[in-house]
Amino acid sequence: MPLTREETRALLDRALPFEGPRFDLRLADGADAIRDDDNGDLVARLVLSTYDEDAEGARSVRDLKEQEVRLVPKAHRDDRDRAEAFVRASIKSLGPLVEGFFGGEPEMLTPSDLICGELLDDPALRSEAEFAAAIADVERLAQVWEGRDRAQVLEVAESCGIGEHGPALLALRRNSIRIRADELDEDDAVALPVGESRIGGLPDLPRGMEWPRYEDRPLVFLAQIDLSETTLLDDEDLLPHTGWLWFFYDALESKEPNDATWRGGARVIYRDVDRARLVRASPPEHPSMPEPFPAHALTLESERVMPPLETPFLTLLASSPGALHGFGDFLWRTAEWDPERPIHRLLGYATPLQGDPYLYAHVGAIGESFEGWNDAGERERAILRGATEWRLLLQIDSEPDNRLLHQDGGYYYIFIREEALRARRFEEAWGVFQSH
Repeated sequence: MPLTREETRALLDRALPFEGPRFDLRLADGADAIRDDDNGDLVARLVLSTYDEDAEGARSVRDLKEQEVRLVPKAHRDDRDRAEAFVRASIKSLGPLVEGFFGGEPEMLTPSDLICGELLDDPALRSEAEFAAAIADVERLAQVWEGRDRAQVLEVAESCGIGEHGPALLALRRNSIRIRADELDEDDAVALPVGESRIGGLPDLPRGMEWPRYEDRPLVFLAQIDLSETTLLDDEDLLPHTGWLWFFYDALESKEPNDATWRGGARVIYRDVDRARLVRASPPEHPSMPEPFPAHALTLESERVMPPLETPFLTLLASSPGALHGFGDFLWRTAEWDPERPIHRLLGYATPLQGDPYLYAHVGAIGESFEGWNDAGERERAILRGATEWRLLLQIDSEPDNRLLHQDGGYYYIFIREEALRARRFEEAWGVFQSH
């Protein structure tokens, strides 16, 4: 006999409400809080409440989310004992699940996030203890979530009329290391530990290293990244795990995009040295040298991004104008990153302002011109394909107060071909500037 609604209600009435740190989970009110859906799945309407807590431990409701959750799929309801074991383990494991796998941030979750029904597809799991052990397995849950996420993306692509492109769109998703920058006052900037990541201020360079120049001009220091801080956020293992990256650029001159001698003014330096060999450096005196940008302390976060619509990555996929419209709908519905400026980031995709910066980097590197997006000729498509070989290495935003870059609300991007990035040939990086 399959697990019934009545048996499930009795089971949940015994197990819920569950009270955890800063959250609780309960069954919604009403006789229809547990029902059979059109597919024969057993679904429950659950309510997840999250709380703020003051210094005395008093709680106040922060958020409340009510959602129908597929508790037991039809295919698994006939094995009543196993289904009950799964439900009991799911409820008893809520505290460790939220604190461990979800990092103790229940406000980011919905009720469906707390029930991992995919575990029922593993016939080796039968007892409550076995299901609980599977829920406590972080690597296993990560695979479950990745599979769930992939299925949702493919479903959205199908609903946008571009289902045939679903697998290619999945392959285009990339991890970005979002940089949150807090401007420091002069005393705090001086007190920054040697080697700590920063935007602006003064760099900590290896002892004896000359300040980089273009022709006779010293370049402007842009950012310093301690790569030991990026390892856990670099899902594709693109960056070195140790050492530092220093980013400089020519803030005073702009040349034609296909001037290969200039490399867009960008200079990227990588050194894997002991921290003890780093010393704070000041730029050389030169009549063209501006004051250093204000120093900013950095916090790094992980974001997952898709390519912007008007880029070669999606243009080469689209077989018709209708497909591009579908891509736009898809991007709007699957956006996972914070669009609020400033948008400083490592890796991921660039945020364009005027035209495609990947294309500018590529035509600069090959010393050719691009005749236009409307030209369907093979030469133009070959240039577009070449542009997709470039990876964003760093994006620096001048917003919101224009105290970085000293430009009109623009971005400075540093790109590098993926092959060169993996080979650590950072001298091949290319810079592109865009502004309003």
